[in-house]
Amino acid sequence: FLYRQTYIYPTTRTSGIPTVQADRGTFDIKLRYLFVTEKQANYTGLALAYRKYLRERGILRTDQAFQLPVQLDFFAGDVQESALGYSFVTTTTLEQMAAICQELRDEGVESALTVYKGWQPQGIYGAYPEGIRLQSGLGSLKELHRTAEAMVEEGMSLKLYADPVNAYATGKYSSDSYLYGIYERMLKLPTQLALHPYRYQYVPTRTLSILKQQREAARELGTAGLALDGISHVLSSSLKNGQWLSRQQTAALYAGGMPE
Repeated sequence: FLYRQTYIYPTTRTSGIPTVQADRGTFDIKLRYLFVTEKQANYTGLALAYRKYLRERGILRTDQAFQLPVQLDFFAGDVQESALGYSFVTTTTLEQMAAICQELRDEGVESALTVYKGWQPQGIYGAYPEGIRLQSGLGSLKELHRTAEAMVEEGMSLKLYADPVNAYATGKYSSDSYLYGIYERMLKLPTQLALHPYRYQYVPTRTLSILKQQREAARELGTAGLALDGISHVLSSSLKNGQWLSRQQTAALYAGGMPE
């Protein structure tokens, strides 16, 4: 467990010194040891012991009515370079996704969590619009609502993939919307993607603003919800204009702005 983060404290615009976080991080840490012996002293034995522990506490359900749904990820599309700049390449439309889900239903799949990725304009790495707006050629919002409604009736659910933490371009918002690293430079993380060589991260307030807009728009659609990425496992610190934002502060902002 890491109680104090280390970071570079800038002393000039081009150099700094290693520094340890002043305030210790607070964690609700508990450790429980389960011992296995003889033939159970292997990974299988550890898994069985952990399963027993979960069952005894009612965390893992054993009733026959419970069935873990299959997760289906559908990729709507992405952009590619073309003679006139960039063009969108469609891989799965709403109609095609609905047809595939129906085939799976006919083959005996009783429940599924369906996640639709790359639905927004400019595809999977495009900036999220103000609300829900599908890339042209994928289908209409009415079709999205009908598809989600039909899936619910069939024991499935449809979620729109959303990552309100990461960005792959910085032109949509002002510079204050992005995290800054050492020497107060905008944080740029290499991606190995040809068209999107760098990944940026939003400040928590911008992340929560994007999340709020997406949630409200998804709520208006009724049955289509959001499958969130990034915000559940990415915590970053930032330094700009002498203002320090720690990972603990980021976590607190996320917790305070997330729905119950």
